[in-house]
Amino acid sequence: MDARGVAPDARDTVLSFTGGNPLALALAAAVALRGDTSGWTPGHHVIGTLVPKLVGDTPSPRHRRALEICAHAHITSESMLRALMGDDAPELFAWLRAQPFVESAPSGVFPHDAVREVLEADLKWRDPDGFAEMHRNMLEHLLDQLRSAPGNLLVPATGALIYLYRTDRRISEFNNWREAGLVEDQPYAPAHRQRVLDLVDEAEGAESAFIAEFWLDRQPEAFRVYRSTETGGIVAFSTWLRLFDPEGVEVDPVVAAAWEHARATGAPKPGEHLALARFSVYPPAHQRPSASMTLTQWRATGEMIVADRLTWSYVVMRDDGFWDAHLGDINMVPIEDRPVVGGHRHALFGHDWRAQPVVPWLREKSNVMLSGSPAGLGPAAGQDGVVAMSRPEFDVAVRDALRALQSPQGAGGQPAHPQPVGGGERPEPGRRAGGRRRPAPEGQGRAQTPPRRDRHLLQRLPHPGGRGTQPRHPVQHLPPTPGVGGGPHERSLVAPRAERHRTARRRLSPGQIRPQRTA
Repeated sequence: MDARGVAPDARDTVLSFTGGNPLALALAAAVALRGDTSGWTPGHHVIGTLVPKLVGDTPSPRHRRALEICAHAHITSESMLRALMGDDAPELFAWLRAQPFVESAPSGVFPHDAVREVLEADLKWRDPDGFAEMHRNMLEHLLDQLRSAPGNLLVPATGALIYLYRTDRRISEFNNWREAGLVEDQPYAPAHRQRVLDLVDEAEGAESAFIAEFWLDRQPEAFRVYRSTETGGIVAFSTWLRLFDPEGVEVDPVVAAAWEHARATGAPKPGEHLALARFSVYPPAHQRPSASMTLTQWRATGEMIVADRLTWSYVVMRDDGFWDAHLGDINMVPIEDRPVVGGHRHALFGHDWRAQPVVPWLREKSNVMLSGSPAGLGPAAGQDGVVAMSRPEFDVAVRDALRALQSPQGAGGQPAHPQPVGGGERPEPGRRAGGRRRPAPEGQGRAQTPPRRDRHLLQRLPHPGGRGTQPRHPVQHLPPTPGVGGGPHERSLVAPRAERHRTARRRLSPGQIRPQRTA
């Protein structure tokens, strides 16, 4: 490109498009010399010239479709061709494998980068409807493969699915398929404990190490380690927490912020859970694109897709803005709270899978990629200002409310407040499990969310009759009660003054109180 005088601002695009293929590089470089080279992309005349020179003639339209599938997929196997093209898959796969521009991998075949790029670009221009149909059929197949994959194949199955979206805005900037093989995803084992704590201490400090140790004791299965395929050493780790109750909120400000947000937008019902990609640790390039970060993202995405009864998922990153645009593109919406750990603010990017389940989420991403239009943020869930509680928290709150009715202040005084409820013994704040003192916060200290005992329990909901109107009396949104029908916004506890006094006179136990329907 130096010899041909290609402008510096066009060189990366030319090299990426051609993949270093000499013929493609020479032709693209010659075309890039003409006119304005800023933001250069290959035109249809370039693609039309390259296709026959790089690919040659194909025996039939079905062979051409097999080649287009191979170009769109990360790796193409005979089983994929069978699912998409039928019984002649063995013949088509054998033909693909014999082509000089197709290479073999342990799980299938893939084309040279230049061939991949020109075939995709040609099909999108020549037959956009055909390309969209092929993409959706491949997406359905790969989604089925992912959902049925055993645990050790979850990461590569997710990477194969995400690859279908590689041309969509920032996807390729934050996912590196070429370097993914530099590390290997492995389950955590007790022998890895000290290495994991050393890594998080190096990258995030002593307070994060304390929190990681807390979760290692409670959810060791949530941790994955990444071993260098070159040196054999563990170089990174990640954590995917599944939380069925507010465990750890006194210890981990990030988890506390997630539960606070989940309560305000619809807490998990019995049997449901929320999940956090809590740690993504690689000290040499902490929370920046790398081989380990690619696998961390694939595992988190795969866990979101295959999860059963997942409500909110949260991706946790250092609050420096680096990931904001990319995560926003995939409908991971930042929450308001920015908890501080070790002197560093953290951002939580959430998605409510009840409001937008997996299939509509992927369909929206496909539509955005195929149309080239920008994606909006994911649909909001719940109502602003509502504190939703689990059943045990509701029972505690009712007891407090009944006691408050008999106090001199009455129910109009200090309202009841939810207390964190969870299984297992809680360590004293400021202490590690086992009695060791928690390290003092670094920097300016911990700007956590206010304690729950300082937050009001009873909140107002928008009235069903119209936007912005309020009912006369406070309404509390609650989780569903077994045996009670209706949608989530039909289950509300209405507390007018007369009803509160009737409830107090009956002296009902918390287990007897059931949410009432509002009109």
